[in-house]
Amino acid sequence: MKESPTIAQPSIQKSIDNHPKRGKRLRRSTGAAAITAALLLGGCTGSSEGSDTPSTVSVIRPTLPSEAKVALGKKTIYAPGDSFTSGEGDPSVVKDSSGKDHKLFLEGTSDPNNHCHRSLNAYPVKLWEKLGKNDWSLEFQACSGAKMENVFEKIQKDKGKIKNNVLQGEVLTKGMKPDLIVLTMGGNDAGFADILADCMVGGYIPDLDNSSCNVSSTEKKFKKDLSKLQRDLPEFYNTLKGHLAEDGQMMVAGYPKFFSDESKKSCGTGLKGDYFIEKDIKWLNSAAVRANDIIEHTAAKVGISFVDTENLFSIDGQQHDVCAKGETNRWLNRAIPTHKEWSFHPKTAAHEAESDLFLACYNDPSSCEPKPDPDALVEKPLPLINDCLYKDDPTMFQKLETREVIYADVTGDGVKDALAHVQCSQSTESWPEELRIFDGNSSSETPTLIGTLLNDANVRNVTVNVPDATTIDITSTTISQNGSLADPDLIYKRQYRWNGQEFISGQPQIIPKY
Repeated sequence: MKESPTIAQPSIQKSIDNHPKRGKRLRRSTGAAAITAALLLGGCTGSSEGSDTPSTVSVIRPTLPSEAKVALGKKTIYAPGDSFTSGEGDPSVVKDSSGKDHKLFLEGTSDPNNHCHRSLNAYPVKLWEKLGKNDWSLEFQACSGAKMENVFEKIQKDKGKIKNNVLQGEVLTKGMKPDLIVLTMGGNDAGFADILADCMVGGYIPDLDNSSCNVSSTEKKFKKDLSKLQRDLPEFYNTLKGHLAEDGQMMVAGYPKFFSDESKKSCGTGLKGDYFIEKDIKWLNSAAVRANDIIEHTAAKVGISFVDTENLFSIDGQQHDVCAKGETNRWLNRAIPTHKEWSFHPKTAAHEAESDLFLACYNDPSSCEPKPDPDALVEKPLPLINDCLYKDDPTMFQKLETREVIYADVTGDGVKDALAHVQCSQSTESWPEELRIFDGNSSSETPTLIGTLLNDANVRNVTVNVPDATTIDITSTTISQNGSLADPDLIYKRQYRWNGQEFISGQPQIIPKY
C-alpha cells in the first residue's frame, strides 16, 4: 500500500456542535438541516476524513487489493453509482504509525480532485470477494453525490468545485466490456437530500404551527423530480446495458427505507433534542417506495435484474433502521456532526447484507426479475380522444377507428412507445389516416401524446416500419388531382425522426402508383 500525505486536523462544525438546547417538545434544528441538506446521498463536500493526528504521525490509506485489477482471463465487475454504492459513511479503520485508529476511504477518493469516498466495506467490494478474487476483477467507479449525468456526460461537481475529475463511464467508452454491472443510481436525481433537508427545516414545531415534511411544496417538487427520473432512467440503463460483454448481466438496486415497520412514532436524528416525528417517518418511507417503484419498473422495461433492498434494515427479522436501539443494532448512521457526509448512510452490516442479495441475484437471475408497472402504457387499450368532426357539420362527431397499435421504441430511451394508427370514418365517408404516438413511460390511464404524424397529409392505406429507435418510416397512398378515393394513384413515403423533443419530418417522396 502506498503511503499518503499526513492527515490534517479536521475543522469542526461549530454551528452544529453548539446547537441551542431544546425543551421536551419535538422540534427541528437548523443544525440537523445543515447536515441533511448536504448529505443524504453524499450531496456536498463538508468535513470528511481526519483526526487529531499530530503532524509527525503518518497513516497509510487503504487501497483495493492487487487482485482486483482488470486482467486477461478474469471476468469483470463494473460498479458505477452514487454514495449507496461507493460506501459513503462507512470508511475502513486503519492505524497510523503511533497505533491510533483512523477511519479512511480508499486512496485517491478523498482528495481535492476526487471526493468520491469509496470504501473497502462497500457492497461491490464484498460481492467481488464472494464471487472469487481469482476469477473476478473489480472496476469500482461509484462516487458519493453522483447523478446519472456524471457517468457519461458531465464531470461531477459540487458548488462549482470538482468532486470527481473523471466520468464514471470513461472506462466503458474506452472499450471495457464488463461481465457484471452493479449499481444504485437515481436518488440524487430524485432530490432525496433536498427532501430530507426540507423535512428537518420545515418539520413539526408545535409553537410555530409548521407542517411536517409532506407539505405541498415538497411533495410537488418531489413528484416533478420523479417524473424526470422516470423519463431519463430508461436511456441511462440502456446505455450501460449496451456496454455489457456477451451474456453479461446488469443488476440495479433500489434504496432502503430509513424506517422499518416497527419504528416508533418518533426517534432521534442523532443530534441532542432533535427528532423525526411520525408524519416525517411515514412520508420519507413513501418517498423511498415511490422512487424504488420507478427503478424496478424501468428495470423491467429495459430487461435487467432488480435487487430489492427496500426492507434491508429489517432483512433478518430484527430492527436495524434509524430508530433501532443501540448504535451496534443500527445499520444506518444517524447524524454525525463531525463528518457530515457520513450521516444517514449504510454501515458495514448493511453492505454485507446487500452483497448477499446481489450474489443471490447473480446465481439465480429468476429470483430478481423486476415486476413491470401495472399501469404501464404498453399493451393496454389506449383511451383515444375522438376529435373526428364531420366536414359539413362540425358539431357532430364521426367514429374514431383504430386500425392498429404498434409498440416500438421510437424515442431512443429503450422503452416501447405506442403508435396508434387511427382513422375517422362513418358509413361510407372516410377521412385521411394519421399516426398518434404516446410515450411508453406514461400511464395507460392518462397517456402522454408526444406526436401526431400525417395530420398534414391526405393519405390512406398507411403502413408503418420502425427500422431503429428514433426513426419511423411510413408508406401510404394518396391521390392526384385526377385520382379518386376508390383508386388512389400515388405512393406517398415519408420518414420521421425523434430529436429528443419532437418528431422531425423528412421530405415526402411521391411517386406514381402505376
